[in-house]
Amino acid sequence: METNRRSYLSIDDLFEALNAKDRGRYIVMDCPCCEVKNAAFSYKKNLNFISCNRQNECGETTLVTFEKEIDSSKIKLEEDTHTTPLSVEKTKKK
Repeated sequence: METNRRSYLSIDDLFEALNAKDRGRYIVMDCPCCEVKNAAFSYKKNLNFISCNRQNECGETTLVTFEKEIDSSKIKLEEDTHTTPLSVEKTKKK
């Protein structure tokens, strides 16, 4: 598994380039290495790392730097309509 480096002007450039989608605590996006759609993720609290879920085919981690300062608490993405949030009952069972 290798670590690649990518630089983006802003967080918006990253989201646009990789077709990012909000999934709650994390963001799903296209992998910047293998370019497979929705194969990579990054946690909202640490957007400097993107990991590919395809461990056997790609599995690479990308280190991301931004030319503009980012504030991860202000990240607003369109929520993915294909997933549903956990209900109160399901949350209590965990």
